[in-house]
Amino acid sequence: VQPPRAQWAPPSRTDEGNPAQPRIPAGPPERFLNADLGMIFVRFEATHGDKYTYTLCPLSAAMNAGVVPRNLAFSGWRQSHTYQLTPVHRAGYRTCTFERFNGRIRHCATACYRRILICGLKSHPLFSPRSAIASLNARGGHPELPSLGGGPSGPAAGAPCRGALVHVLIAERVGRRLILGLPAILRACNGAVVAERRLKCSKINLGSLTNTSRYADGYDTVISKLQTAHVFVSMHGGDAANALHLTRGATAIELANWGFDDAPPGWLDQNRVVVEGEVRHVRLVVPPVNR
Repeated sequence: VQPPRAQWAPPSRTDEGNPAQPRIPAGPPERFLNADLGMIFVRFEATHGDKYTYTLCPLSAAMNAGVVPRNLAFSGWRQSHTYQLTPVHRAGYRTCTFERFNGRIRHCATACYRRILICGLKSHPLFSPRSAIASLNARGGHPELPSLGGGPSGPAAGAPCRGALVHVLIAERVGRRLILGLPAILRACNGAVVAERRLKCSKINLGSLTNTSRYADGYDTVISKLQTAHVFVSMHGGDAANALHLTRGATAIELANWGFDDAPPGWLDQNRVVVEGEVRHVRLVVPPVNR
């Protein structure tokens, strides 16, 4: 039952946990009257990369299987990560949030629904995260590109022919686990010749691509850059999970801090296991700065 309209006022506040985000007033609550509603409790809501792995991958598989309703209620979604839901919206699914506020997604209305399904998303041994993301991106208007090099899929297909231009994309982080001296690295990398192949190097800052009123533009930019990269370099963390968007045969280089190679295997290898087989994964341990 919806309370009287006078009792409801549109909230207006910054994105939870991200004060840099602009204040966006919310519209009226979203009502899916006489319809089924799928309630989804988002895993790793605060990080964009882990949310791809642990929420959007199984959600995409459930969408492909036709087991989730067309109306989806998320427990919350970081406002600056709204671009991740672009393919869900483009596929005709309607969304709302029922616990935490997001100025770009309407809050779920208190109403009577025909049926409410509580969806527990989890991985499955027969479930391919990268295939699920490729399917989700296709729904968003970015079908999977042919394997790099024009050969069969797999790690061996990723080497462009001699003399070709190799696109290297480096993820720029903010906060912690930074790649120090990134501007100098890019200058040295861009135009360098390695094994008779010339490098074209650029950076991508996923945070800076999402601070736009047209959040779908951020999604299109992210996916286009990642799909056309031959090599993706990132620190261990949420950025590394974006290797899921790489084209088959590409290479993902994951940098780990000195001593992190002693971390528990489940944490150390969480990004490798979701991309290996179709994307070559290389982990490099960065030496300490005083050596």
